[in-house]
Amino acid sequence: MVKVGPEAPARWRKPPANCHSPHPRQARLSSTLHWTAEQRNAAGRPERDPGSAHYSAAIESAASRDTDPEAAPFAQRLRRMAERCSYADAPRRVVLGDVAAWIWKLADQECLGAIQIVDLWHAKEKLWECGKVLWGAGPRTEEWARARCDD
Repeated sequence: MVKVGPEAPARWRKPPANCHSPHPRQARLSSTLHWTAEQRNAAGRPERDPGSAHYSAAIESAASRDTDPEAAPFAQRLRRMAERCSYADAPRRVVLGDVAAWIWKLADQECLGAIQIVDLWHAKEKLWECGKVLWGAGPRTEEWARARCDD
């Protein structure tokens, strides 16, 4: 989610915590990357083909109910991008996301067989939260969380 300050138009801001709208308006970003390890640079490292990364972003809803006749707008956008990039034909498929359950549900539905990975920022955030649950805020938590984040 893109962090937006109070000076931004109201339609860009996250709804207040007491808002129970089924369609919160948050920026959604998806990207696809397709490259092979057959091309290598001068140092012998794998190098992706120019123009092989595709990005799609919009301020739209990712919310949907199981009974909805159509997928949420973000899910439809993700599906179109995957089709354009021949995602289903990729030898290895990966979904990178934060810890929101809806992302993994969408990945299960739209990205069959993909490896699912929590992004590093959110993984580290959860380590700090675990430390606070175990020892509360303080030096022991800081020491433990920093060591885990450096692993």
